[in-house]
Amino acid sequence: MKILSTIIFCLLTALTWAQQNQGTLVYEFKANLHRQLPPDNQDMKAMIPEFRTSRFQLVFTPQASLYKAIEEEEDDEDTHQGGGMRIRISAGNDEIYRDLTNRRRIEKREFMGQEYHIDDTLKTAPWKMTAERKTVMGFDCMKATWSDTTNKREIVAWFAPTIPVPSGPDIYTSLPGMVLEVDINNGETVIRAQTADWKQPSEKALKAPKAPKDGKTVTVDEYRNIVDEQMKKMGGGRGGMRIIRN
Repeated sequence: MKILSTIIFCLLTALTWAQQNQGTLVYEFKANLHRQLPPDNQDMKAMIPEFRTSRFQLVFTPQASLYKAIEEEEDDEDTHQGGGMRIRISAGNDEIYRDLTNRRRIEKREFMGQEYHIDDTLKTAPWKMTAERKTVMGFDCMKATWSDTTNKREIVAWFAPTIPVPSGPDIYTSLPGMVLEVDINNGETVIRAQTADWKQPSEKALKAPKAPKDGKTVTVDEYRNIVDEQMKKMGGGRGGMRIIRN
């Protein structure tokens, strides 16, 4: 009887792991906006909330994944009064699709009122693996780090090898397991998985964004150059907010 119970346990465990290579993960995105302000623009602290919190979902299978914001009703916590203006924080309408089979990334990005369609190869970030482990959402996770010198960011990712899909939130992918938590610059931005649904996604829920008729198709590098050029013109300002004057 003991042997039979052990066999059943092992079969159930294997079945559970097999079912965890597809489904939908919901992430909480929390950014400290005050820490992101340039040193010479600290007066903006009185005009924007300290934290921005949003929710995103990642729909995935072993072949593909789609990451986008969850549409929610506006909350008073998402607005802030200051300087005669009402500033509303928006999660945006970006969509990030990863074709894991054909190694393609297809994205819809909105920037400065213009929609861009990004179509490029799926590149691997220069992650460095460590021996550290911790539990995230009940999963045993391994730690990987990435020093993004271009954007001056230190990134820590925790991924679960038992979810055998090399995906995760936003651009934090390409590890041997699903990324469940990301910490940027020691708490400046934290993205953490909150819930999971292991049902097989429908084809409708996992479609790559189409190129808009009035949009522009670019590569990742071309889009980055467009953003960098606009940021220089704005004196290093940051997007993601809509300013509505009273």
